[in-house]
Amino acid sequence: MGKTLIFLTSSYPFDKGETFVENEMKYLEKGFDKIIIFCASRSAEPINRYLPVNAEAFYYNSNSILFIDKLISLRLIFTQLFWKELFVIRKKFSKRAISGIVKTLLIEIHKAKKLSKFISKKLLPINNTELYFYSYWLNYTAISLTFLKKSYPNTIIFSRAHGWDLYNERSQNNYLPLRNFLYKNLDAIFPISIDGVNYIHRVYKKSDSETGANNILSKLGTDYLGLNPLKTEKPNEFIIVSCSQIYPNKQVDLIAKTLVDHDFGQIIKWFHFGTFIQNYSEQHYKELLDIVDNNKNKLLEINLMGYNTIEQIMDFYTHNPIDILLNVSLSEGIPVAIMEAMSFGIPIIATAVGGTPEIVKDGYNGFLVSQNPTPEELAKTISRFISLSDEENKQMRKNAYKTWFEEYNAEKNYKAFVNKIVNI
Repeated sequence: MGKTLIFLTSSYPFDKGETFVENEMKYLEKGFDKIIIFCASRSAEPINRYLPVNAEAFYYNSNSILFIDKLISLRLIFTQLFWKELFVIRKKFSKRAISGIVKTLLIEIHKAKKLSKFISKKLLPINNTELYFYSYWLNYTAISLTFLKKSYPNTIIFSRAHGWDLYNERSQNNYLPLRNFLYKNLDAIFPISIDGVNYIHRVYKKSDSETGANNILSKLGTDYLGLNPLKTEKPNEFIIVSCSQIYPNKQVDLIAKTLVDHDFGQIIKWFHFGTFIQNYSEQHYKELLDIVDNNKNKLLEINLMGYNTIEQIMDFYTHNPIDILLNVSLSEGIPVAIMEAMSFGIPIIATAVGGTPEIVKDGYNGFLVSQNPTPEELAKTISRFISLSDEENKQMRKNAYKTWFEEYNAEKNYKAFVNKIVNI
């Protein structure tokens, strides 16, 4: 009997996001006879992204919440699932079910039910195969798996857990819908960080006698494409890279303010890869551009690179000597951008949030700053790195690569992940 993986994503392969899924897909395709992807992206038109020959993808539009959807979701007030969740909110988390929480809960259940019905129609009939249902995010797509299991009772249902989809305190109203329900009903949850594993154990497993999903660490990983070249000329140039979408959590504006307002005693070249999220962070992007346009620091060169494919970014890392990668997010799981940079031997300066301290070890392969640093703190840390001796700098670069090789190597981590899946 063969194995079929039903894989739920939010961007891959129809949109630009989830670039890191492609690394994983190259190992999933070897572990399953067939892969069926359900992608809830903004676009229905495939773009040029890697897709295995044994995979097919369906587009599912879940991003537009119409007025009729909100009306329909009100019917869920009369369901047992809704009232059980209200009980959990009050008793387990000691929270009041304010209107924002109730609205979020109803919409998430509604979206999950719609998605499960859509998948059921596309899957019928599937015979002579073992079914594995996989949600890349611990959100409504994972909730939909619990509904699908009623139609496919002999399946394995599991989800990854990253950062925004795991930590209640990082969400609006400090509440993520039905996470206790997911812990009770999924077969397994795979946090990408030790911090995530500990969070699930602390928040949802109140005692050793309380049962729930297998809580299994499964780190992400990236491929090795070569080491970043060392500088052979212009030693008075310090090159900084940052790589993320531009929205408030990533604090790209903090990087801009820091570099614009401080004199580091040498030429600084900053390259940022990534753009804003439409209909979400346009204003934040405009504020960033205002800082950049008013730059009067003659020793600072700013390059906002916009959207680039992962291949283009990796090519930049391959051919341009980079001193550090900056990541100053307010919250994170473990950033793939840090893994990618470390695979090239590029040291990191990052905020000590989520699982980031697991990969960035202060003074070893980079430096950590506080969870919400001031421009002064960030500037002081950059200056600290600039002041390293050549020998200290080279050792930090070696340590960055070593961290990637031992802990975030795609081949090792994704082979292990596939093995964990089929042995749940």
